Amino acid sequence: WGGFMALRSVDLKKILAYTTLMALGTLVMLVGLGTEYAFRAFAVFLLAHALYKGALFMAAGSVDHGSGTRDIRELSGLWSTMKVTGVLIALAALSMAGLPPFFGFIGKEFMYAGMLQAGGTGIAVIIAMVVANATMLGAAGLVFWRVFMGPPSAAARSAHESGPALLLGPAVLASLGLLTGLFGALVGSNLLGAVVTAVTGLEQTVKVYLWGGFTAALGLSVVTIALGLAMVAGHARFKALLDAVATASRINVDRAWDHILAGLSAAAVFLGRRMQTGRLRDYMFFTFTGIVALLGGTILAKGGLPIRTLN
Repeated sequence: WGGFMALRSVDLKKILAYTTLMALGTLVMLVGLGTEYAFRAFAVFLLAHALYKGALFMAAGSVDHGSGTRDIRELSGLWSTMKVTGVLIALAALSMAGLPPFFGFIGKEFMYAGMLQAGGTGIAVIIAMVVANATMLGAAGLVFWRVFMGPPSAAARSAHESGPALLLGPAVLASLGLLTGLFGALVGSNLLGAVVTAVTGLEQTVKVYLWGGFTAALGLSVVTIALGLAMVAGHARFKALLDAVATASRINVDRAWDHILAGLSAAAVFLGRRMQTGRLRDYMFFTFTGIVALLGGTILAKGGLPIRTLN
């Protein structure tokens, strides 16, 4: 859903925000799978996403500053006036697209391998993840190819390059996205192993590699790239289809989200008024009732009281 919403958007930062939503859902899913390799994939994908998405958000600010707009419908041929920003966005976008030799490619490989290791659960979601990652490649095509290539638009002709203060941040992150892809063993042995150890509580090592041979994960990456390129090539028709589906469904996502937040707020007020009474007797009742319920649930889950024989 996040990937499809990104392809429907026309604001650079909204495109990036929706792909961030997709990435966060992926990270939660990897933790939920719970396998050893899924936790490693979580750490690798987290770092990959931090590098390319941080660079892209800051570079989008550079585009806004230099051209006066973030609307991709008004941006075309920006390469003619903002080549440095274009190079930085290209580097970060290639990593977001999951193409080698960038660290984003390694993150995608680890993610697919982690899902395949999960067995039935991983296979059940593999198709959704291939489509979602393909939308990431499609979004990467929007933020670079759509904006910087082609004939210059009016906004591009009047644009100017940003200064070092706006370009230093994305330059560092975009460069790291390439360097960590080429020399991934350095972050794998030092940084990512510590992340997995912190998450699992067990001493872990992460071996990061750019080429792992002809594997099932590599095959899924090839399918992802092909599908993503098709989304880039046929973006106009694909976006029209997504818009038509959204219109036909008649679901206002923003309004639905507002209702959810209002419901959560009302539930919090309801519980707060009944539990925060200011009376010690009520607090003791809630506390001991919770303890009894927790112990009872534990006993039922274990099939009875643990009995230990004393010699």
